[in-house]
Amino acid sequence: QSGGSIAKVSAGSIPKLIAKLENSPLNVKYTITKYSFFTSKNGQPITIPVKGDKITTPIKNAIKKMPKRSNLTFADIYVKGPGGKEQRIDGGLIIKLK
Repeated sequence: QSGGSIAKVSAGSIPKLIAKLENSPLNVKYTITKYSFFTSKNGQPITIPVKGDKITTPIKNAIKKMPKRSNLTFADIYVKGPGGKEQRIDGGLIIKLK
């Protein structure tokens, strides 16, 4: 899924991002190796780079300060599949806070 919405309370408790093929007969596992979270602080855009798939404390703190109807934006997402090759996913993930 490349988007959707989530309650603000729930967003702060998500432990990690998960990558999987939607609508595919193959059960291929992918692991997120790195990504960036985009937000703003004092009106200035900031990027929080993350190695791995975890939702880090700085991201959780940013979510707590975001008003409802804000967008959580995850981009520059890299995954590693069963072949071991790291690749960038086209697009990103935008989730609206309810």
